[in-house]
Amino acid sequence: MAVFVVNRSVLGDGYEMPMVAKLEAVRLVACSEKLLLDPDYCEKASVGLLAMIRAIPRDLGRRADWPGASQAN
Repeated sequence: MAVFVVNRSVLGDGYEMPMVAKLEAVRLVACSEKLLLDPDYCEKASVGLLAMIRAIPRDLGRRADWPGASQAN
């Protein structure tokens, strides 16, 4: 059975409503990947993806409690 997680912290005001985070995602992807995102679905998905990436602890590889982390810490 598939499990889906909905992160409501990145939901916008509604369909086709501008979000500051969407503009940031468009600029970041356009500048770094030379890719223009669809103004509704891809931009919103990118906002959520960027939020998830930014939530990853920076010391992920150095923490002994994360799977795959070195036990020498």
